[in-house]
Amino acid sequence: MKHFLPITVLLLLLATFGTYHASVQWAEAVNQPSTPVADGIKMQKGSMIVYKNGKVSAMTAEMVLEDGSRVMMDGTVIRKSGTKLRLKEGDHIDMNGRITNPTPSKNPR
Repeated sequence: MKHFLPITVLLLLLATFGTYHASVQWAEAVNQPSTPVADGIKMQKGSMIVYKNGKVSAMTAEMVLEDGSRVMMDGTVIRKSGTKLRLKEGDHIDMNGRITNPTPSKNPR
């Protein structure tokens, strides 16, 4: 019973930090001057950002796309066929499951 309060406080602090981190990522995405992004999901600074109807928000749960692909909070994409892949920084997946990376490669070939 002695440890109940400290554990509860620790869990609240961790939850608060996670929420804060997601809100900071979302705020940075909203405040970035950039060209409009098509509806979909983007990996940005390690967080998943959702673009829908011109609005930007932090991804809060797994999403299922029109092609049946599932996009997880950590950037994992599971295709309808079962194939798994992971979005990289800057990758954008549209609602039809097409992945693009508008960030130019640092090592062009």
